[in-house]
Amino acid sequence: MGNALARRVKCTILYATETGKSEGFARTLCQIFKHAFNAKVLPMDEYDYVDIEHESLLLIVTSTFGNGDPPENGQVSIEA
Repeated sequence: MGNALARRVKCTILYATETGKSEGFARTLCQIFKHAFNAKVLPMDEYDYVDIEHESLLLIVTSTFGNGDPPENGQVSIEA
């Protein structure tokens, strides 16, 4: 059984949220996907985007607020 679990396709679920609803949905989605995939969930601001080329399946769950603005943890901050 361990070999079968080790061969499952990896799935990363990223979320960005202001109120926590997108995080809750992403965690629920992760539990569903764990039945068939090796799934994990992370906030967008903790994900190293260098790893994106190694992803087999990447899902993004995010909300917007105001006039379609992204949540704070869904923005990339660029330091000058």
